[in-house]
Amino acid sequence: MHKGGILLNRAGKGRYDAARDVRNEISYIWREGKNKDREKELEARGAWGAPQWMGAKGVVQSFEEVRALYKRKGFVRYLDHEIYQFSGDELDGIREKGAELGEGARRMAEDIYREGYQVAYAVHNKTDTENVHVHFAVNTVNFRTWRKRHENMAETSRRQKVFRQIVEEAMG
Repeated sequence: MHKGGILLNRAGKGRYDAARDVRNEISYIWREGKNKDREKELEARGAWGAPQWMGAKGVVQSFEEVRALYKRKGFVRYLDHEIYQFSGDELDGIREKGAELGEGARRMAEDIYREGYQVAYAVHNKTDTENVHVHFAVNTVNFRTWRKRHENMAETSRRQKVFRQIVEEAMG
């Protein structure tokens, strides 16, 4: 059994609390706009529940349309940002097996989507530092229930276990 990666949840007070943060974050993780100079770090990208073929702009618009259905007053957090940081053991196993990092990231994002949340994801591979990770930008409004996403440590821990299992399966 390989030592697993870690899932970092960047949600928190004062983070992603403006509508523009959604556009900025998705453009950042997809390396579009002012982030294009770092495009060589982008290994894969995609989205579940949003039109990825329209680029970050289409994903943002889709997030906004779902968010518009949320009827409660006030909006504290527009986006959840999570990062799965691969461990060295996981990277070695993935490379040894010849598995696709993008396919693993797609399956991880699908797990979030099945819960009823739109998600954009991107694999960043900073080869000079062996820093390989997956960003997840998650809409905080559920497209099935129109309720807000409430994250906690137990949920993050559960998702980390699911993500590690996906990586283990990819390594064979």
